[in-house]
Amino acid sequence: EKVTVLVGGGPHLLSPRRAAKLFEQKTGIKVELVESPHKDLYVKSMTDFISGGKSYDAFQFLYTQLATFVAGGFVRPIDDYIEKYNAGPLFDDIIPSMREMYTKWGGKTYAFVCDGDTHSYYYRTDLFDAPTIQADFKSRYGYDLRPASTWNEYLDISKFFYETNYVKYGDSELAQRGRMYLWWLNRFFGLGGEWFDEEGRPTINSKAGIEALENFKESLKYCPPGVLNFEFSEQQEAWLSGSIPHFVQWGDGWLDGQLSDASKIKGKIGMKLPPGDVVGLATGWAFAIPKDAKNPEGAFRYLKLLTFGENSAWAMTFPGTGYQPYLIKEHYENPEVIKALGNDFLKPYLDCIAEGKTDLRIPYAAEFLDNLDMNLSRALAGEVTPKKAMDDTAKHWVGLLERYFGSSTLPEKFKPMLKIPE
Repeated sequence: EKVTVLVGGGPHLLSPRRAAKLFEQKTGIKVELVESPHKDLYVKSMTDFISGGKSYDAFQFLYTQLATFVAGGFVRPIDDYIEKYNAGPLFDDIIPSMREMYTKWGGKTYAFVCDGDTHSYYYRTDLFDAPTIQADFKSRYGYDLRPASTWNEYLDISKFFYETNYVKYGDSELAQRGRMYLWWLNRFFGLGGEWFDEEGRPTINSKAGIEALENFKESLKYCPPGVLNFEFSEQQEAWLSGSIPHFVQWGDGWLDGQLSDASKIKGKIGMKLPPGDVVGLATGWAFAIPKDAKNPEGAFRYLKLLTFGENSAWAMTFPGTGYQPYLIKEHYENPEVIKALGNDFLKPYLDCIAEGKTDLRIPYAAEFLDNLDMNLSRALAGEVTPKKAMDDTAKHWVGLLERYFGSSTLPEKFKPMLKIPE
């Protein structure tokens, strides 16, 4: 007897590997982890489901994709196992908004949260608080140096540090094709943008959408060379090495910055909401069980051990796991987690979640977001203007709405899915 799990590679393997050893020791059931690049997880899982391959007992996915898996009939509800194993109190410990967004669709529970993602704005306190630097900045820009409260201020700060010799560069962005739209999204939301208007028409090519892309493109001027190829590791390296004054990142910006042996900025990190005081609840990972899984009950038991209890607390405090807090008692109120991460991180991180706006949480979201990401990438590379990129995206989205929902507007029943559940 074994459980086969499709999981993202790199840091995200650390916690599943540890849990697999614990699970085998406890139950005698072996867990086989099938590693995949994160960008390929959706295609690999969907290909297996559509072909009837029955290769996996559990798989990792982004919460924006749950609606698509449910609509296709590819995942099984787990409410029966939650009742059988008295796991209700565990699920009740998940931050309520994340419990609703990550695990549920249509009133049923389908998934386990493993990563409470949101973006935050991180800045170097030693640089921002230095009197010499403050005076230099004010002489050039006419206002006090402070953590950016608008995206125009963000550009000013990036340009200032890039043109002076206080640090090597001014910013670091995740700009590689795949999920770079998330760095546009923070700007879009911060400038007042919404995915759709009240009638359900795409509004990504609004003034906010175009200005967000223009700001994103401008910021690349102040980043290290090769930024168009930066994924998580490259973006994070610029921060941990002390080469930049500020950036927007997942909780790893704090966790690795304060806990990693590779960090040169320990004790020098501040954090707050990104400019505009609103943030996208960027991606966020979960696990579900395929409808045709060979060992669904074994998968449930493994995922329960992986995502709750001692293993989940370990994943929050061990550097480099890539997972962020999502449980109230087990993480935010756990003395060991508080000791490791500190309330200087936990409180503002919860603030970011509270002020967050949801990623595109509708059926077939992956296709909508892939097209958005592609057009943003074209604009950043200089192939098209920001306005054309956003207009092309909006036009394509109308086509996707017509293909999947039979209308050029988003159906009324999906509009609540784009709001953070109370």
